[in-house]
Amino acid sequence: MRGEKFGEAFKYVTERVGLTARIGKLAAIFHDEKYTEGIKYIHEYVEGYVHKAVEQNKKYASLGQEKSKDESSGYVFLNELAKKGYNERKIQDELLNILLAGRDTTASLLAHLWYTLPADLRFQQAPRTRSQSG
Repeated sequence: MRGEKFGEAFKYVTERVGLTARIGKLAAIFHDEKYTEGIKYIHEYVEGYVHKAVEQNKKYASLGQEKSKDESSGYVFLNELAKKGYNERKIQDELLNILLAGRDTTASLLAHLWYTLPADLRFQQAPRTRSQSG
């Protein structure tokens, strides 16, 4: 299951990046083969999809078509990047940036919100004041 392996590698690598950000230069002391292999697998996995999209775009361009008739008419970010004529490495980097940016963002925001709100007395008093005055 390539997709599952990708998910596991992506999870491990992003967690390791977070750890590295927290401990700083000390992270360089610990060589992590699983991290290195995970990065390699992630790039290989995404590279396959990018290559397919670029080749498909070239095929349709040579035929004077935007896309095949059997494809859905929905917006696909990967296909749009391929249409722009970016090289495969640029497209791959953009896709990985989107994946990384979207990972755990909402969960992190909510965790921080529920951690911060109870610690600030202003936010504790506001609901009480409103409920007592209303």
